[in-house]
Amino acid sequence: MRTATGRPLVAQAFLGVITLSRPLSTLVKPEVLFAVLRGPRRSPLAGPPLTPEERKAVLTAKEPSGTQAAG
Repeated sequence: MRTATGRPLVAQAFLGVITLSRPLSTLVKPEVLFAVLRGPRRSPLAGPPLTPEERKAVLTAKEPSGTQAAG
């Protein structure tokens, strides 16, 4: 799954199979297998890609009911 997030070819093959719009054999095509073996293009993010100002805004935002957001 992690590889699918960084490689569109793998994501397309995976989603095609789980939505039953492509045959299972799609996952064992050479180009898909090679992409899976290579892994994701980038390492996963350590946290959300927010600036300090954005993070503060998210954490201090009020919920619709008037209670503070969990943070």
